[in-house]
This record gives sequence, C-alpha cells and structure tokens, in this order.
Amino acid sequence: MQESFEKLMVTTGRVMLGIYFFVPGGLMKVFNFQGTSEYMAANDMVMVPLFLVLTIIIQLGGGAAMIVGYKTKIAAFLLAGLTTLGTLIGFGMVWLLITSSFAPCILGLCPKGNL
Repeated sequence: MQESFEKLMVTTGRVMLGIYFFVPGGLMKVFNFQGTSEYMAANDMVMVPLFLVLTIIIQLGGGAAMIVGYKTKIAAFLLAGLTTLGTLIGFGMVWLLITSSFAPCILGLCPKGNL
C-alpha cells in the first residue's frame, strides 16, 4: 500500500513539475515572443533571440519529457540548469544594481536626494 502511494506521489510531482515548465514557462514565451524579447532586451540581455529560443526549447521539451516520463533525469537536470542560470543572471543583475546604488548610502556617503 505504501509503495503504491509513493509511486503515485512521485508521478504526481513529476507531472506537476512538467506542467509548470511547459505551460507558464514555454507556451507563454511562444505566444508572447515579442514581449518576452523586449523584456529581456530591456534588462540588458545579450543575444536575446538565441537565448529565448533555447529557453523555449528546453522548457517545452523538458516539460513534455517530465509529463510523459521520458528521460526524466536528463530533463530534470536541464530544467534545473536553466533555472539556476536564470536565477544567477536575473538576481545577479538586481544584486549588482542594489549594491552599486546603495553601497555609498550604507557607508553614510549617500549623495543628496538618493535616499
């Protein structure tokens, strides 16, 4: 009984993760390609078309693989890598902006009008 419940939960989690990457991840980028491109360019991303197409391929392919249970370890590895890179690039840029803008203020050297 417990073994079948564990299998059910693993399958449910895998399918839910696949749906998460497939629908709001990949499909939304496909249907809003122009808007996503503009957003990436506005945030100083380089080679936007290349990286956007790669992201869509990984999210749609990896999401579909997770949903149907095909090569799930490879798909999960690719999706985790994509998520890690996106986090490092996205939050790295935010952190760089925060630290470069507010570091002088933290030290009490804030220029007038910047607080």
